[in-house]
Order: sequence, then C-alpha cells, then structure tokens
Amino acid sequence: MKFYLISLLVRKFKPAISGMNYIIKDKSIMIQFFIGFITILLSLFLRFKVFELILVLFLISFIIALEIINTAIENLCDLYSLEYNERIKKIKDIMSAVILFSGLIAVIIFILLIIY
Repeated sequence: MKFYLISLLVRKFKPAISGMNYIIKDKSIMIQFFIGFITILLSLFLRFKVFELILVLFLISFIIALEIINTAIENLCDLYSLEYNERIKKIKDIMSAVILFSGLIAVIIFILLIIY
C-alpha cells in the first residue's frame, strides 16, 4: 500500500517535474528568478517584517508565474506558425505588457514597503 501511494505521487508529479525542467532552461524565467533572489536579499537586508516578506514572496511568485504562462503562450503561438504573423506578434506583445505592468506594480509596492 505504501509503495502504491509513492508510485501514485510520482506519476502525478512527473508532468510538473518535466515542466520545471523546461522552465529552468528559459532565459526570461531565469532572469525573473534572479531578480526575485536579489529582491529577497534586499528585503532581508532592509529587515522587512514577516508580513512584508510574505508580500514580497507573493509578488515574486506572481511575476514568475506570469512569465511561465507567457512562455507557454509563446510556445503555443510558435506551434501555430513560426513565420511572421501580425496576430501572433500582437498576442506576444500583449503578454509582454502584462508582465511589464505587473512588474511595475510590484516595484511600486516594494518601494512603498521601503518608505513606510
């Protein structure tokens, strides 16, 4: 019974682990991880309170999740067509704008945490 449960867990998490292997090879996502790591170090250096650290971690994970979704959508678009396509460009640009907008909001929140 115990072995069955472990085997079941491994089978359930195998696609997620495979996905993690893909995302750690993506430069954009790794840049977000690096920025997140620097942000955590800065937060610790500034002696943020626990709630503030939780907020920072949430914002970092949110931005990384958006970057992962962006990468998935870009891959779907490339699956549709590798040739230049104005509609695919628009989709990719919109997703980039989502990440930029969210990143700017995260920066504003981080600055407010430092100020107050």
